[in-house]
Amino acid sequence: MACISTTQYSIALNGGIYGCIEGRRGLRQGDPISPLFFVICMEYFTRIMQWVATLDGFAFDTKCKGLKLNHLCFADNVLMFCKGEYQSIMLMLRGLQTFSDASGLSTNAGKSNVYSANMDRQCLEGYTENGWQIRTGKYTIKSGYHRRRGRREQWAWSRE
Repeated sequence: MACISTTQYSIALNGGIYGCIEGRRGLRQGDPISPLFFVICMEYFTRIMQWVATLDGFAFDTKCKGLKLNHLCFADNVLMFCKGEYQSIMLMLRGLQTFSDASGLSTNAGKSNVYSANMDRQCLEGYTENGWQIRTGKYTIKSGYHRRRGRREQWAWSRE
């Protein structure tokens, strides 16, 4: 952690190096250690989400139950999945809070969305009070991957 929290900058001027300015905020964009640091953080997040999946009261979404899938991490995005029940959602948020407390990272509710399908409207209203943006409907997130039927079955990416 010392390599992240002790960043220092010097100014090169006319062939000489002057001063020492201490950095105050984590990694710089483009820092070579950034991808490794992201993977380490997301590994911890994954372990927390696996723990959440074992708790009493947690239920997987029906389409994710076979794989025991409750989250996906990629680039700078995280998708979290669970059955649309109050208890499951609260357990997911508890896991997210545990990660936030340990890492110092937090979710920006203004840039985050809660996608729901067939959930009670009253249950959803509690999330809007906390600043979450709610989107409803049938599975609004598509993988873009569909199966083509023909002489030989093929998998292809959708162009939609």
